[in-house]
Amino acid sequence: MTPSLQRTQPAPKLPDGVGQMIGKYRMVFVGEQINAEQLTEFLATYDIRHVIDLANEAKAENILPNREERFIVEKTGATYWPFNIEGENDRLNQVVLATIDSLVDTGLPLFVHCRNGIHRVGVVKGRAYARDGRRWKEVVALLRWEKVVIDAKYDRYTNDVWEAVQAFNQPPTFSQR
Repeated sequence: MTPSLQRTQPAPKLPDGVGQMIGKYRMVFVGEQINAEQLTEFLATYDIRHVIDLANEAKAENILPNREERFIVEKTGATYWPFNIEGENDRLNQVVLATIDSLVDTGLPLFVHCRNGIHRVGVVKGRAYARDGRRWKEVVALLRWEKVVIDAKYDRYTNDVWEAVQAFNQPPTFSQR
């Protein structure tokens, strides 16, 4: 008897504006806010268990209102985590970052998005790269933030990533050697 060959199917196409992280973060999908139809299909296809919404509700309303997004997410049995991050001095605070870190550590599929999938989501990706031991220049290159880091209006995001790189890449102390 010949053993049957099992063919692996290619992964379904991700919605435009959504990417998948790699390594230990392979269950983390990141990107921009997507519309109701895309979200419904995406949640079912990838069995997403948590959706972390970093978008400012006022700006996101013209794509998908928070209440509608919550309804779609909870209808699939997933958990919706809305964090309204916006404003000149509004950074991804320690509660938001700790929540994201703990959800990543569960290994369950999750989707982190903001309005355009660039700055707030960039902080999340930058922290992941820093946790993996990547240095500042490499993180900036991976995020494609060469122009972001020199523009003062994005300092709140740049500072969050810089602090993560510093925190996760400290040289070992004498007692840790």
